[in-house]
Amino acid sequence: MQAASSVNEIVIYEQIRKYLIFFHQLPIIYIVLIYYKIYDFIFEYKYLIGLLFIALNGVWVTQVFGILGARYRDLSEIFQAVMRIAFLATPIIWMPGEGGRGGVMGAYLTFNPFYHFLEVVRAPLLGQPVALLSWGVVLAFTVFGFTLAFFMNRRYARFVPLWV
Repeated sequence: MQAASSVNEIVIYEQIRKYLIFFHQLPIIYIVLIYYKIYDFIFEYKYLIGLLFIALNGVWVTQVFGILGARYRDLSEIFQAVMRIAFLATPIIWMPGEGGRGGVMGAYLTFNPFYHFLEVVRAPLLGQPVALLSWGVVLAFTVFGFTLAFFMNRRYARFVPLWV
C-alpha cells in the first residue's frame, strides 16, 4: 500500500475506515432489537441525525487533536485522563433523572457538551423530545470545530511531518 501524500488524506482514510466498520456492525444491532421484539424506534430515524452530528464532529476532532498530538507528544496522556473523567461524569452509564435537572446537577449538565451530544441520540431512542438547547450546543460545536480545524490545517498541517 502506498503512503498517503498528505496528513489530510491519512485522516480521511482513517475516518472512512472507522465509519465502514460502524456501518458493517449496524445490522447486528437491528437483528438483536428484532429478536427481543423492540420495534418502537426501528422505523423512526430521528436518532440518525444525532449520529450524523457525532460523526461529523469526529472528523474535526481528529484533525485538531491529531495536529496537537503531533506537536505535543505528552498531550495523549492528558487526553486519556480527561476522557476517563468525562466518561464517568457524563450520564453515559447512568441516567440524569428528572430531579437532576435543577440545582447543581442541572447546571453541570447544561455546561457539559458531551451530555448534549449524547442527548441528541439517546432522547429519540427513548421516545423523548430533544431539547433545543442540546441541538444548539451540538450545532455550535460543529460550526466552531470545523472552523478551528480549517484554520489549524491551513496554518500547521505542513509542519506535522516535521513534528512526527
